Amino acid sequence: TIQKSKGGFRLPWQREEALDILMVVRGTKEISDILSDALIETTPYNGGLAHGGIQESGKYLVEKHTPLLQTLLKESKRDKIRLSIIGHSLGAGAGAIAAIEFNKLNNFEAEAIGFGCPPVLSEELSESTKDYITTIVCDSDVVPRMSGATISNVVMEVMSRPYKDMAMSDVQQILDALDSNA
Repeated sequence: TIQKSKGGFRLPWQREEALDILMVVRGTKEISDILSDALIETTPYNGGLAHGGIQESGKYLVEKHTPLLQTLLKESKRDKIRLSIIGHSLGAGAGAIAAIEFNKLNNFEAEAIGFGCPPVLSEELSESTKDYITTIVCDSDVVPRMSGATISNVVMEVMSRPYKDMAMSDVQQILDALDSNA
């Protein structure tokens, strides 16, 4: 049977041609990345909840790279882009959100693989994306196990210990160093 495609008609022996692209997203590196990590408030997203800072990072990836990807698609004379996104830590979370966003666009088929991905999506949203988002947790990596609740529990535990003053001094030194280097 003859199928109608965006560029006209395709005969049965003509295959759909996808342009395969790999996008690699780095993890936390700069102060602005730490701010994205630290915005742990959940926000409504696609019928579920998502990590607010990482959600913005993923949407930024799509906004920044879509024009170039669409140009590559047009120049390649292919039917669609098959995009593989690989990331680590913050990059894994941003890549997962980017895969969701790219899949909303015409002519895009995106999948994401994340290593050491922090908790980004609520359970129901995570379930709905399991066909194209895969995360890998290595051994005792703490990042995939972090959440607002676990961080609060650690802070409360530290504050209840006799070494509280030393811990607060360490935190103050870190803040002073950040302030002088910002």
